[in-house]
Amino acid sequence: MKRKSLKLMLVALFGLVMGMTFVSCSKDNDDNKTSGDTDKSSQDWSQKKAKYTIMFYGCGGGNLDEWLEDAIPEIVKRLNVSNNQVRFAVMFNISKDDSQYIKEDGKAPDLLGDWATCYRYELTPQTDLTKQGYRAKYKYKNASEVPMYKTATIVEYINWVKQNVPAENYIFMPMNHGGGLDLSEEETRAIGYDTNHLNPNNDYNAYAMGERSLVDALKQTNTHLKAIYWCGCMMGQLEVLTQLAPYCDYQFCSSHVSRNIGSLLYNIVEAINKAPDDFEKAALEDEKLNKADYSVYFVNVDDPKRPGQKHNENCDWGCWRSNKLADINAQAKKLGALLCESYADPVKMPQIDAAIAKSYLLEFNSFFLDVLDLTVNVAERLDEGQNATAKQIVTDMEAALKAANVYRNNGLNNANAQPKKGYFSLGISVYAYNENTWTKYGQNYKANDFDKATGWSKFLDMNTVSVFNSTTNPSNDSSYDLGYLDN
Repeated sequence: MKRKSLKLMLVALFGLVMGMTFVSCSKDNDDNKTSGDTDKSSQDWSQKKAKYTIMFYGCGGGNLDEWLEDAIPEIVKRLNVSNNQVRFAVMFNISKDDSQYIKEDGKAPDLLGDWATCYRYELTPQTDLTKQGYRAKYKYKNASEVPMYKTATIVEYINWVKQNVPAENYIFMPMNHGGGLDLSEEETRAIGYDTNHLNPNNDYNAYAMGERSLVDALKQTNTHLKAIYWCGCMMGQLEVLTQLAPYCDYQFCSSHVSRNIGSLLYNIVEAINKAPDDFEKAALEDEKLNKADYSVYFVNVDDPKRPGQKHNENCDWGCWRSNKLADINAQAKKLGALLCESYADPVKMPQIDAAIAKSYLLEFNSFFLDVLDLTVNVAERLDEGQNATAKQIVTDMEAALKAANVYRNNGLNNANAQPKKGYFSLGISVYAYNENTWTKYGQNYKANDFDKATGWSKFLDMNTVSVFNSTTNPSNDSSYDLGYLDN
């Protein structure tokens, strides 16, 4: 994870800057009235079985604690409506201390909760949002006692939610730094780097896919989710989505470093309440709300931090149908077979290398290429015989992606880094066969359900092109361009 430190710092700093736009909880004033004093709902929250319960499950990760706390009053507003159909459960490990904040900008946030503490409760219009009340009423345990990366912890939380915050449908919302199917550590990673828990490598343990924890927890609790709402960076990878597809109907995610900050947490509540009986309609409402909130990033507009310059960070956010991912994977399998066949030919091998080097990299210092852009580049470089096969894969891949996608917001802000089709698809891992990460942890990748379905690793065992720290691949530049955060 050390190679991610700049990327994670960027996202955290971005959250701090944008956090100013959120409505304050008035955390400094313990005499404030609670949200329940203006409750508009006539429902008995303690007895209500809603259509949906959102299972929020997150940790501050050293510098993202406000993402939940700043969103709380906005979530409450959207719960505090007539005929509300959503309940919101919270389990959150606050960062171990304020050291990362102090290191980054010299300021530590004034939080509702205490450092190194796990809070668990149902958020309602009656939740006590005074600092004194919040800390007294909603503390669950010391964060050091709550290893969120372990299957048993997720199992216990899901069972607690089902018993105490029941609903007809459940949405699991993991929040923290995301890394996708990251092989840079011994354990396969995904989302949730908790400063309260270090592994033997003196690095943060990650939850959601570490030890297959979320998969195993859903199995053990016999839970099928309506959706997983991945509130973290780079979770829009075929490997991640495939692993969870059997256990949820939809997955919301970004393939890039996320620009979707705390308003993701409350927009989905509002969207469901607008269309509680049709989830895809609710998802399209979510698209509208998110696009409005993040228009400054989805449109290449003037950057207030850099006079005369434009925002140049690419970004995306979308919703995917889990039951349609298999059709995308079928095309990935064909693409992998074509790559292996071509790579065995010394004449065609340089063409494949050139295609990989020119395919869109979703984040600088990562291993994830846009799968459609890779397919297009391969098709453009093969000879007449194989070109027809590759072109058909492009056609079928694009059709499968469109069929699987409920919505996709695209921020094509970097003129030097554009996918050929003019929109982002999903990520796919590309490692070189002799890359240190692949030689050490390639077996972890081969255990993933995506590789079992596609055999993609057969090509990775041959590939000679490294995309990590690439100077040739067009890529999102957020991990090394911090200029738009300057004061």
